[in-house]
Amino acid sequence: MMHKLLLVISVFITAFISPAVSSHFDQRMIIKTPVIHINPPIISTPAIIPTLGKLDTLSILAQSYLVYEPSTATVLVEKNGYTKRPTASTIKIMTAVLTIENKKMEEVITVSPLAASQPGSTAGLKAGEKITVENALYGLLLNSGNDCAWALAEYVGGTEERFVEMMNVRGKSLGLTTFHANDPAGLDESATTGTYASPFDIAKLLSYAMKYPALSKIMTTKNYTLYNTSGKNARILLNSNRFIQNDDNRIIGGKTGTGSNISVGGAGHVLVVAAKQDGYTIIAIVDGTTIDSNTASYDQLKILLDFTFANIVPTTKTW
Repeated sequence: MMHKLLLVISVFITAFISPAVSSHFDQRMIIKTPVIHINPPIISTPAIIPTLGKLDTLSILAQSYLVYEPSTATVLVEKNGYTKRPTASTIKIMTAVLTIENKKMEEVITVSPLAASQPGSTAGLKAGEKITVENALYGLLLNSGNDCAWALAEYVGGTEERFVEMMNVRGKSLGLTTFHANDPAGLDESATTGTYASPFDIAKLLSYAMKYPALSKIMTTKNYTLYNTSGKNARILLNSNRFIQNDDNRIIGGKTGTGSNISVGGAGHVLVVAAKQDGYTIIAIVDGTTIDSNTASYDQLKILLDFTFANIVPTTKTW
């Protein structure tokens, strides 16, 4: 009898309780687990930042100088390193970068009369002769040929003017805030409208150029024989970088520059190099040496390089 009574009660409840009420009871039976949002813990990551010691003993006879460690984007030491200055031929690093990013080494350039007539240091190009892009780059970076700078500018940009526009656009895209080109060789030394950049920006530009092994190879070549595409008119090019001539195996790239104005504010003697030693790669530059000699920039930069590698130390910082 009891079983029958329970069955009747169950049927009665099912028949007379509305679906809405039933649904309400069902919902009340659901236990919702609250979602707890936990912010991820802040992790202090140690970073090894190189620094220099014994800076009070450093003496460099130049209007400005700077040492840059590219892997951590750290400036180790500088004097007037963020001030824009005439670049002299160190601007040719940008000419080389734009060339290798836009043209192939085996392409052929016909040298224009304008390119062949450029003053100052040249690779001896002749109007009308044909040379490869690779040979023009050797002439540009070894003995700092202004004729090669113009030949490459006209070939890559169509005109020298258009190429200069490309230089300035590329400078901005690389974050070179003081960079301004008015020619592809660094001949215009005007402080307001010429070709100028800070030592910091030239250091960053060389650091970027080192991403291209072909440019590093050319910059560290001691001498090179340049021929035209007919295999004639051989010209022996000597690297103007005395670190290379003196077989300093720390050097993996670099560019010289000599301005017409040696006095304060002028480009003077300029030299920037990329160097490796003891696990460090650094970019070092001296700009506007206060000594006017054929070896001034090399002498002062060697002091700066030797000092840097002797005194660089890792410092742990927590970000």
